Amino acid sequence: MGKTKNTNSGIRARMKDMKAEMYAIVNPELAALDEYVKNLYLKVLCTVVQYENAPSEMQVLYLQRIVKGMGAEDPLEEYMRKALKISDTDIQEFISFMKENSARYYFALEGMLLVAMGESTQQNYEYLAEIIELSGITKKDLEYLSLVAKSVLQQESAHYDTAKDVISEGAKGVNFYPYIANFYVGAITDSEKEQYYSAPSLDVECNIDLPAEYRARKVTFRNLSIELREDHLFDGCEMVEFINCRLFTKDSAKMNFKAIGKLTFRECEFKDFDDHIACFDSVNEVVIKECFFFNCGWICETGNRGGMFMVSNGENHKSFTLEDSKIQNCYIKARECWYDWGVTGILLEVQTGTEYRIVNNEFIGCQCINNQNYTEAIFAGYRPDNIIFSDNRATGSCTRWFEKE
Repeated sequence: MGKTKNTNSGIRARMKDMKAEMYAIVNPELAALDEYVKNLYLKVLCTVVQYENAPSEMQVLYLQRIVKGMGAEDPLEEYMRKALKISDTDIQEFISFMKENSARYYFALEGMLLVAMGESTQQNYEYLAEIIELSGITKKDLEYLSLVAKSVLQQESAHYDTAKDVISEGAKGVNFYPYIANFYVGAITDSEKEQYYSAPSLDVECNIDLPAEYRARKVTFRNLSIELREDHLFDGCEMVEFINCRLFTKDSAKMNFKAIGKLTFRECEFKDFDDHIACFDSVNEVVIKECFFFNCGWICETGNRGGMFMVSNGENHKSFTLEDSKIQNCYIKARECWYDWGVTGILLEVQTGTEYRIVNNEFIGCQCINNQNYTEAIFAGYRPDNIIFSDNRATGSCTRWFEKE
């Protein structure tokens, strides 16, 4: 009987560990901390739940999710043990670091969430308040963070929207996506540093009023269904990401990317674009992975090249990747049929000096319509010297890869 009980206890412990992995709170900024600072952070956080308090099961599980998300070297039990032996020097080094780093906002939020999850004593709350104050969190910061914590605990978007109305200057640009992603719909952060728009999943109905222009350093769209009713401009952004989004238009709108560091489309769907999906002007790096394109292209005057994407001749365009994607019924189409002219390059026109990686893509039923004496091809221009090209498949009327081999 005792052996069976021990076995069941081991299975339960492993199941809890698996649950923590499944729902790990992956905060990229905390995960990027060096191991020494990460070790300090977790030790001090563990003191919060152990100071004049018997940790509850919910507190322990939430701590496990934080430890897993940070990619920490040791299991939670080790950090709990280390917390019991924490020194004055550890606390001083932790506070010194926090004063100069935005991680203090995450620590304050996680601390407030943890004490609210247990049967914390007054001494426990006072201990956390002292650490937060010494870490450089102001009264204005605390007002904002308290509303964020309330939003997380109650899984209520309205509290987070209220928090955005009272956000402190120092907290602008701090991204709380890992803590509210499972319930919040809207702009998680909207500042000069970062704009982040998300929903829990594509199945969640949301009506987000997206702007037409973006100039923040980093812009992210995640799990959104986006109908473009006018052209959208991204200008001077360091990074732009679309992750698991559905994009479509009924009004011949497109996206324009100008002077962008890196642009990524991952696991996205595109449908019914007829004036290009996007135009690239000096985009250093374009990455398109695991995407699906349907009925997208360009209806244009004759004599043009490059249907789905328009690429300028800017010298700053360094690399273009298309990988693991499916392109169906896409095209470039001339309005008129002239004998001496035509259209070609269903996907785009390749550029001199750009590195290409075109791997494991499928083109189905794609066409150059009214191409006349132009050579029908998926890529307009000469096959580049610096290209990785493998495992691509084309079926239908157009199976030629490059206009000029």
